[in-house]
Amino acid sequence: MKHIFTFKFLIPFLFIGSLFSCQSGGNDEDIPSSSSKTEILSYSISGFSKEADIDATNRNIYLQLPESQKNGINLCPQFSLSEGAKATVNGVEQISGETTINFTSVIKYNITAGNRQDQSTWNVTVTNNEYTNNWKLGLFLSDSRSNEGTRPDGWYLQQQHTGEYENQNCGPAAATMAAMWSDATFFKSVEDARNAIPTSSVGGEASWHPEDVYNYLQQNGIPSEIKTMDISTSGAQQQFYELIKDKIDNNQIVVICLSLAKITQDNSNDPECRVNLYYNSTNGHFLVIKGYKVVDGKNYFEIHDPWGLDLKYADGTYKGENRYYRSDDLYAASISHNKKLVVVSLK
Repeated sequence: MKHIFTFKFLIPFLFIGSLFSCQSGGNDEDIPSSSSKTEILSYSISGFSKEADIDATNRNIYLQLPESQKNGINLCPQFSLSEGAKATVNGVEQISGETTINFTSVIKYNITAGNRQDQSTWNVTVTNNEYTNNWKLGLFLSDSRSNEGTRPDGWYLQQQHTGEYENQNCGPAAATMAAMWSDATFFKSVEDARNAIPTSSVGGEASWHPEDVYNYLQQNGIPSEIKTMDISTSGAQQQFYELIKDKIDNNQIVVICLSLAKITQDNSNDPECRVNLYYNSTNGHFLVIKGYKVVDGKNYFEIHDPWGLDLKYADGTYKGENRYYRSDDLYAASISHNKKLVVVSLK
């Protein structure tokens, strides 16, 4: 009987003692340390095994997730910090493995040391590819297509250095590029196109119209058609995007004439930026649309812009080659200028 009596009363005391022990440990975690360090020691995203690359010198963190992760919404970071340190983003405390973040831009972490005096700022970039962030397009690529044609040496052309009418030769340059894309054996130059149609059949001036691009392609046996955009006012921007995307998905390219005044200017001061207009102009202009990308939910079209100005990126390619302009900009620029498209197919 004595043994049973002892067992019955021992269990409650052990349970009460354990409660006091856990509570005491929790309070200890809230006590600041004397550490002045403000480091992020490790960083990853829940559900992914890859650890981020940490540049402690410049306080930059970079993590590339698989391409199958199509967006950066509601991702849950897991991280470790210096002893006693705390992390905040926009004034909100971040708890490893609990707080979610929308990685639609580079995230700035503010790290406060255990002594609650020293602080530092860290830049965290999470993406699903190695180039869109460097090009200023965004972080998460969710859809993409590029119609490159079959010409082994490419088919981008500038209108510069194309004779007396080089400033008006965007139409002949766009037509020649389209012909080169369609037919890998096409050998004629921008000057040849200008000489074939010296003045527009529509306006009678040196500047071409979409009809002139179409006529030149037809003269050279390039499969093409001219279309007038039928875009209603309801959801017009999305209709424009889907119309041209459908052509790209069907392995075609589009020559478009528009007003550059509606295209967003590149003000990044980054020589490797590949999005938005890289020169100042409000003129009417021809572009060749050859692909598209959807990055962070935004629609971009991949462009060959003949106004190249001999400008190049560090890799030696022209800035007018594979430039990215916003679909909404192109809609506004074309609908206010010329609603006609020239759709070109492979020969």
